[in-house]
Amino acid sequence: AMQDAADAVTGVIHVLYVGPDSDADAMAFMDRLARRGTGRYRHADIRERRTVLQQEIRLMLGWGG
Repeated sequence: AMQDAADAVTGVIHVLYVGPDSDADAMAFMDRLARRGTGRYRHADIRERRTVLQQEIRLMLGWGG
């Protein structure tokens, strides 16, 4: 189902997973989704400082790094 939905999107799918690093299934799903949508996958631990999350968002949007 994810593959069909990703294929139907006309744009690029970038994914930022914010959650525990221990959830390997969720991280793998998000990575597959980004790859299927020819986008980028990034992850950040929710326990990190706010500036770390802001940096990840900037990277996803192409505003730095």
